[in-house]
Amino acid sequence: MPGPATATGLRIFSTRVRETLSQAALGILMERAEIIHEGALTEEGDTRRWLGSLLFSVDLVRLSGLVADPATPGTAERMLRHLRANAVFRTLLLRMARREALRRVGDLPLLPLRASFSGRTEGTRILVDMDVEMEGIPARDFELETPGG
Repeated sequence: MPGPATATGLRIFSTRVRETLSQAALGILMERAEIIHEGALTEEGDTRRWLGSLLFSVDLVRLSGLVADPATPGTAERMLRHLRANAVFRTLLLRMARREALRRVGDLPLLPLRASFSGRTEGTRILVDMDVEMEGIPARDFELETPGG
């Protein structure tokens, strides 16, 4: 019968396994996704606000042949979990929403106030909704005073 175990020293290396969404996968998702924008500019006195939404939708079946993982509802759930936690993905969606708002309202400066993300899957389809609210800065805040004038 073996005797009691003894410590032989401190381990120098530790091993952790962590699953993340690859940059290549994120690029493929962004290229193959359907994106729908909705929104409108509202005005109350001097306050102009853009209220909009962006729907990001991709069906994993459309990625068959590009990725090795199977197009299953389980894979869609895993991908959605990673997309929710991915700061790059959220930033890309915010930039798209801002570009679309600026395209629709012209050159009115817009400052992001609030964005909310929600997501769900429908079979192999991943759907991410982002609602965004941006406030416009009144033009008078940008007028420059000229000396003597």
